[in-house]
Amino acid sequence: QRLIDETLLAWIDGEARLLKSRRILLYRIGKLQPLTAGKSLQDLPTVAATVARWPLSAAGRNRYLAILKRIGRLAAQWGWIDTHPAARVRLLPGEKARHTYLQPADVRLLAQEAGRSADAVVLLALTGLRRGELFAAELAGDALRVSDSKSGAPRMVPLAPEAAPIARRALPLAISPRQLRADFERARRAIGRP
Repeated sequence: QRLIDETLLAWIDGEARLLKSRRILLYRIGKLQPLTAGKSLQDLPTVAATVARWPLSAAGRNRYLAILKRIGRLAAQWGWIDTHPAARVRLLPGEKARHTYLQPADVRLLAQEAGRSADAVVLLALTGLRRGELFAAELAGDALRVSDSKSGAPRMVPLAPEAAPIARRALPLAISPRQLRADFERARRAIGRP
């Protein structure tokens, strides 16, 4: 019988090898290993039931449960098991939304308070890019070429008409990611946003 840890290792050395979140994934797997040591894939539901009782928020426990679901699906896909034990692993309800939707007026206020990072704040709001993606973006006509995306695959992001002149003026950014973060946090607090 295949072991949970064997499947975790195959996933880490395979498709998860290129994930940007690999460091966090390895940390979480390390937390799971006392529960998974010596356990077969058929024990996934039992391990998941233990994780579901951990003293974390629903969102926190769901991160670990998602790992268990993923390796169960992969084990079935690889033909390592006939049944799909991860199908019985359920994510927990009760996750709180972790995103805030800004109105155009909020973006203007943030930009006013963001100092040297004003253009970057506006571009992030208008494009939906992540901070790291914006620093890796290159202007390509009326779009941004993002070579370093979360998925690892390059992509093109069309620019809204109001974003194009800002991108032409601001890219490449003359600030550091640390400066952008500090300016954004200061601006966010100044306008009273979470």
